[in-house]
This record gives sequence, C-alpha cells and structure tokens, in this order.
Amino acid sequence: MVIERFGLNADDIEGYDLMWIDNLKTGSGRESDDYEYIRRFGERKCEANALFKNDETLKAGVEICRRAIEKYYGKDAKDRFEKKEEEAKKGLTQIYADPMWSNISEKIDEMIDSYSIGEEERKEEFPQDQEKNISEEVDVKIDDKHYGLCPRCNCSFDYSTDDDGRLVKCRDCGLSMRLRLEGT
Repeated sequence: MVIERFGLNADDIEGYDLMWIDNLKTGSGRESDDYEYIRRFGERKCEANALFKNDETLKAGVEICRRAIEKYYGKDAKDRFEKKEEEAKKGLTQIYADPMWSNISEKIDEMIDSYSIGEEERKEEFPQDQEKNISEEVDVKIDDKHYGLCPRCNCSFDYSTDDDGRLVKCRDCGLSMRLRLEGT
C-alpha cells in the first residue's frame, strides 16, 4: 500500500496566485515549530479554503486532485470512469427515472437551510449583537491583504480586491457582510 500526501504546495500557491498569510498560527492559536518548513517558506502559510475564492481557484483545486489521481490511474482515468458510470446507470434506469433525483441539489439546499441558525437562535448565541445593534447586513472594510475576520464571531475568510461591493455570508455565524474596499 502506498500512502501519498497531496494538496496545496508552494508551486500551486504561486502558480494559481493564491494568498499567503503572514503567520503560522493554527485555528486553536498554536504556533508551528516546523523548522524545516520555516526555513523553506518562511513564517507564512496558505489555508486550503483559499481554493474557494473564485471560479479560477476552484478549477485549481480540481486540477490538483486530478493530477494526484492520474499519477496512479493514468490520463484516461476520467474517461474510463465515465464509461463505467454509464454502464452502471443502464442497470439502474428505474432509480434514475425517479423524479426525486432530478432536484436532489434543491432538496439538499432546503435541508441545509432548515439547519441554518435562525434569528432567535442568533440572538441567543450572539447577544452582544443586540448591544452593538448589528443589522442583518454589515459593511466590512477590505484591503490588499486578502484575509479578513467576521465582525460578529471573528471567523476568518478570504477575499480579493475584486470582491469590492460583494455580499458574502460568514460560514460560522451567518452574518451578511458587504465587502468594501478601503478608500472607496
């Protein structure tokens, strides 16, 4: 058995123009002491969620995964898989004919929404917002650092200067944030 790590590496970060963050703090607040890493790359890192910045970076994530798979399964792996998938579908025509499958992504979105934090729960979980009078949408200043924090829960998020005026939602607390480039 071969276990091989793959993921973002320095060449990918530079090649896909992803954002380096100038620190090595983990989500739990610890500092990395990997001296070999620090020697090679400095005290900086790139979070994997940098791949979710835009369509181009999402394509980069697909490309990184595709390269890792094709290393072992060959360049025609996707074509072979699609052919096998079509053959398998032929035996499952009764299941695929069920209309439920045509709107499955809609149903998944509905399920996610049903578990999303509601306004009453938000008031209980973030009572400090009532004092600060944080409305449903807040302006958040962005600059050229490409890394920001939610003003409600301090969850980090990535952005680019092209996101000026864009409305985004915090992935942790659900706060709607209108990104505004400083100086505009």
